[in-house]
Amino acid sequence: MTDQQPKTYRLLELFRPVAPVILTAFSGIVVWSFHNFEWPGFLTYLFVGFFAGSIAGGLVGVPLISSWAVMGVTGGLFEGAYQGWQHYGWLGAVLGGLLGVVGSIVATMLLAMLMTCVLVLCGIDPFVNAESGEGRKTDAT
Repeated sequence: MTDQQPKTYRLLELFRPVAPVILTAFSGIVVWSFHNFEWPGFLTYLFVGFFAGSIAGGLVGVPLISSWAVMGVTGGLFEGAYQGWQHYGWLGAVLGGLLGVVGSIVATMLLAMLMTCVLVLCGIDPFVNAESGEGRKTDAT
């Protein structure tokens, strides 16, 4: 028999599998607020959901761009399905959901590219594993 020590986990690592569910819930709340509140209420939910989702993903080790992608794509799915359902019923919900996913993928990719560009211009390499200690700010000189 081998002497294998049980692998130790940080408590937050155990929540990593449910992170996409939490991020999806934040997206659903933002879409729901868009249809049930005026602009100030929606923008408040959008602002709080954006930062809470980013922090929730970061706490369990999900990269920031991945957190935004989950929230953006599920938000597009929910909004597309809602709009399709309102206008065309079941068929509209399915097609609207697909169209919402495609549109949100494009928007999320553009925002991720913009964020990456800003980070690189600031001298930060977003593609390095930060936990290994490699993700440090580089000298711009």
